[in-house]
Amino acid sequence: PLRAYLADAAPNGIYPLEWGIIGPLRVLGRGKLPVGFTPEWLDAGTEFRPQDLAALKHLLTIVNPYFVRYVDRTGRSNAPVERLIARSAELGYQEQPLATINDRHGRPMFLVTQFRLTP
Repeated sequence: PLRAYLADAAPNGIYPLEWGIIGPLRVLGRGKLPVGFTPEWLDAGTEFRPQDLAALKHLLTIVNPYFVRYVDRTGRSNAPVERLIARSAELGYQEQPLATINDRHGRPMFLVTQFRLTP
C-alpha cells in the first residue's frame, strides 16, 4: 500500500525518516520512486550548522518532498522527526499529514507528511 500511494502521488522526492524504511522503499519501488537519504544533520547527535538550515530550506522549497516514518505506537521520542519539525518551524514551515498507511491487519503503520509554509 505504501509503494502504491507514493507511486500515485508522484512526489519530487521521498525522504524516509527512519533507517528501516529506505531499503524496502527502494526494493518495492523497483528503482522508480525518488527515494533520497535523509540528511545526516537531522540526527540528534549531529551539530546543526547554519548551512544546514539553508540546505533544509532548499529541500523544503525546491524539492518539496514527502517524508515517511513509522506511526508511533510507543510514545517514545524520535529525534530526527522532532529535529525536522523544529528546524522547519524556524523557516516558517509546518508539518502536514498527507496519509496514514495501514498494515495488512488494518493497523496504522506509516505516516506520510509534507511541510508547507504557514500562512
